[in-house]
Amino acid sequence: MANQYQDSLPNKIQAVYHRSAQSVLSDFSAQNLSYQNVSEIIGCKVVTVKKWCRLYHIRLQSDAPPPAVKLYLDRYRKHLKAARIDRYNILYHKWPTEKFV
Repeated sequence: MANQYQDSLPNKIQAVYHRSAQSVLSDFSAQNLSYQNVSEIIGCKVVTVKKWCRLYHIRLQSDAPPPAVKLYLDRYRKHLKAARIDRYNILYHKWPTEKFV
């Protein structure tokens, strides 16, 4: 098993794929694999894969949930599109343009 405290991950990838670790990780990135998937394929821990991807400036798909803003919009979309103004959509609707008396 590759260890993050040694240079064994590039050596392990070189032995298995007969290519450099950077090119193999780039191929995994092109296939849209996540850090978890790559760690299962290679046989090491996720933090080790993240370390070497960071070293080679390679980004894989994240296993993290979507950002909080997207979750908020998905959850309250029906409230935002409602005709009447309530606490969810008070800033979403346009204010009336006529003058108040």
